[in-house]
Amino acid sequence: MTGPYESDLCALISRNLRYLRVHHDLTQSEVASRLDVSRSTYSLMERGRTELTLHQALDLCRYYDISVSQLACRSLPHCSCCGPR
Repeated sequence: MTGPYESDLCALISRNLRYLRVHHDLTQSEVASRLDVSRSTYSLMERGRTELTLHQALDLCRYYDISVSQLACRSLPHCSCCGPR
């Protein structure tokens, strides 16, 4: 069972996963391939229906060249690393 903080964090990371993918002009299939999961599994991650493993989170952070704290950033679309260009 997860508390409200964990639920909020999972929702935030899920939202940021989608934002990063779209921002980098990638398809779900391309990111799923990077993580070695199916497109449908990655889709579940973006929708917050399944959680990333620590290994997957770190792999995506390296791929997008961001920190783990940026992956969980509330204002990622406005962050200097990934905000509007």
